[in-house]
Amino acid sequence: MTAPLNLIIKDRQRLQNPCAHLDDEGEFSADMPSQFAINDINKDQADIAGNRGYRHPYEVLADQTDDDEIKMPPSSNAYPDIPAAQYESKELHEGYKGNLNRYAVAANRDEDEFLSAGGSDKQNASLPLLQFTQLVTDSKGKISYKHIEKAARQLTHVIWRHREALWPDGVPDDPAELLNPEKAFELLGYKVSKRSSLGVIEGDIDVAGIIDKDNRTAELSMLMSPEIMNFTAAHEVGHAIMHQQSGLHRDKPLDGSGTGPKDHIELEAEKFAVYFLMPAKLVSRRFNERFPSELLQRDNLQHILNRNKNKRIEKELSTKRGLARALAGLDSINGEAVFSLSEQFKVSREAMAIRLEELDLIPEY
Repeated sequence: MTAPLNLIIKDRQRLQNPCAHLDDEGEFSADMPSQFAINDINKDQADIAGNRGYRHPYEVLADQTDDDEIKMPPSSNAYPDIPAAQYESKELHEGYKGNLNRYAVAANRDEDEFLSAGGSDKQNASLPLLQFTQLVTDSKGKISYKHIEKAARQLTHVIWRHREALWPDGVPDDPAELLNPEKAFELLGYKVSKRSSLGVIEGDIDVAGIIDKDNRTAELSMLMSPEIMNFTAAHEVGHAIMHQQSGLHRDKPLDGSGTGPKDHIELEAEKFAVYFLMPAKLVSRRFNERFPSELLQRDNLQHILNRNKNKRIEKELSTKRGLARALAGLDSINGEAVFSLSEQFKVSREAMAIRLEELDLIPEY
């Protein structure tokens, strides 16, 4: 049944959902179109997009390739059907029972009936409880990096979809702010707490994070720096999504630097944290905005990174990792303070440097 245009417009206005539209078969859908229409973005969003140099502030987070496209299932249930991820039908939060998905609208209901059934959008920002099906492993029980990255992208898409419910007091302007492990835990139904200390392991190493999958709890140590807490939290989210663990699992401090020996379980969780906190498209876009091609020429790099031609700094810049570190942590250009790439993504300079190398963004010096 095709929904009348006036109902589509009315639903968009009521739900503040610019993605309500008629699908290719003429049916009503509240799924995200394959391409954003700039006319469907409100003025504030368009202004933000213009300031950041692309059409929509969350375009990169919402971008989907053919193999991870989020589609609405054909049944009456309006929850997004996400490959490798699903919503627990028996454990949905109260506000979502009865098909009250804030991204789907029953076109034959008037506004009063919808609001009386589900409450106002802001007052009932309940979330569906997300669970991932077991990821594909090889003969040794290992998950490929490709599948890990895909799982991280899928989680990012769900956060993007439910950003207004996750941030009821206002969605952050910066898409990088949505890469929030604590919000991911919220979607997964976990309770997160921060402790002054979580004890020690291996004699004298402070525990940075603990996850208990049986009771859906995660704990973070406040002894750690913000970037270590953030990376450790994302690492624990990786465990929650990918690994079948029971009992308490304790982790050492993690900053994404890749130091120290790890078994494949820990390595997989670390790669998940990298892909979630530093998604390829968003990092590449921010890097290219900060460092256009002409700025990456040697003379210009030397001007912004080593104007005094210090020999020690020059030697460090001559290595790919040294140059990556300098670009990842650069917080001043021509005397003007800027947020470094590592600060924008709330990771350590070393983690960002490694990611820039992985994405082949570091030029020859």
